[in-house]
Amino acid sequence: LLNELADRFESINPSICMLGNQPNFPSICDYLNPLRERETYVLKSKVHHWMYERILQTHTINSLLEIGVFYGGSTHAWRIRLPECSMYSLDINPPLQDSKVLERAMSKFTHGSAIDSSILDLIKSDAPFDLIIDDASHIPSHQIATFIYLVNNDMLSKVYVVEDVKDDTQNSKGFSHFVGLLAKYQENTDLVLFLNAIDDLLCRETAHLLAKVRNNPELIYNLSRIEVARFGDNYVFTL
Repeated sequence: LLNELADRFESINPSICMLGNQPNFPSICDYLNPLRERETYVLKSKVHHWMYERILQTHTINSLLEIGVFYGGSTHAWRIRLPECSMYSLDINPPLQDSKVLERAMSKFTHGSAIDSSILDLIKSDAPFDLIIDDASHIPSHQIATFIYLVNNDMLSKVYVVEDVKDDTQNSKGFSHFVGLLAKYQENTDLVLFLNAIDDLLCRETAHLLAKVRNNPELIYNLSRIEVARFGDNYVFTL
């Protein structure tokens, strides 16, 4: 698998990324699915394709942070798609394949948890990030807390994507419920009510992230102006 991935990575001319939206232009998902037939690689859906290509059409992405990199397949795909982008990776585990694979993709790797404020503070020196992708634990309380923490302190400059949300609006503890609370806050701007409701969504291991930014004026400003769109099971937040 790794040899096949390496061969594909080395055989694609990076100049292909400069062709724009011509008819046969390979999308990010073409790179994410080179071994689709064998179902042994990072698989992304047509929704992911449409979502990311739309982001790339409307925003210039010069820096990207991936939270949760697994085998590093998407890291390679992004490097091919954005050859000049500064890339950063964060994962609670060391790269499962080999740390040198991420080095080949020229992505700076940080080992740690996305719900550990000390780890998130480590990557602050590389911020702000034009695009942040949360594809880590997929636990709603983790996704919510990490999102709230990273939209502060100039960590995010343009777009934040939460991938593969596995809940619906009827789930009172799910990520979609958080999005609903955010919409209500933007209507009534009652920050105390909003933060208290968010407290109820977080678990003991994530509550400290909200506590650290609760009185941050930037949190108030960013939450009031951020725009939200849903693409299948993915949420896109745009500043």
